[in-house]
Amino acid sequence: MADNLAVLSNSRSQFAEAFRSLRTSLMLARTGKRPKFIVVTSSTPTEGKTTVSTNLAVTLAQSEARVLLIDGDLRRPNVHHRFGLNGRLGLSTVLSGGATLDEAVRNIPEVPNLDVLCSGPIPPFPTEMLSSEAMQSLLQESAAKYTHVLIDTPPILSVTDGILLARIADSVILVVRFGRSSRNIVRRSRELLVRSGAALTGTVFNSVDISAPEYYGYYGYSGDTPSGASETKSAADSSGRKNAS
Repeated sequence: MADNLAVLSNSRSQFAEAFRSLRTSLMLARTGKRPKFIVVTSSTPTEGKTTVSTNLAVTLAQSEARVLLIDGDLRRPNVHHRFGLNGRLGLSTVLSGGATLDEAVRNIPEVPNLDVLCSGPIPPFPTEMLSSEAMQSLLQESAAKYTHVLIDTPPILSVTDGILLARIADSVILVVRFGRSSRNIVRRSRELLVRSGAALTGTVFNSVDISAPEYYGYYGYSGDTPSGASETKSAADSSGRKNAS
């Protein structure tokens, strides 16, 4: 599993330090109150949102917080692969009444404070399932048991699932893979989140060479920087470009 999670395989790397900085930014973004629900999303596929959500979950759990990572991408789930888990029992199972939350979560032995709720079988109507009363009940139950609940969601410009989940979050992180999404696409995503009332905390730039001159022009795509914004240098590269999603 450590090979898929760079913060575990090399805790002293620049990659791991970037996630510790991101953790600090999240904790300071809301003065006096740590975020309970954290949504990690992106504009389009393969920008590294799952790389960010899995490594951030580990980093949060290493700080003595009790963390639940939910794979809320019921269309192209990938979280279970990162932890070497079987994804056949998970979120969709709980929401359909086939298991309880306690039965479906899997603890990560290498990170005792981290539990993972995989996606479960892909349902025929993911949006309806994520907006159901059962989902609300699951979130209420998880809020009582965990310090932080991270949710990995589908890209917000592809389907509405990510926006639905972002609206209930205390903190939303938009992952942008440098050189993949144009400034217009990122601007559209930011405006969509803001208009929906989502608590956009900041943007994580992924696969970035921060010494490149074009980085600075790209960073100012919206004319300002969302509060709490952080950058991770070459994040997707550390766990494999093919697996970034």
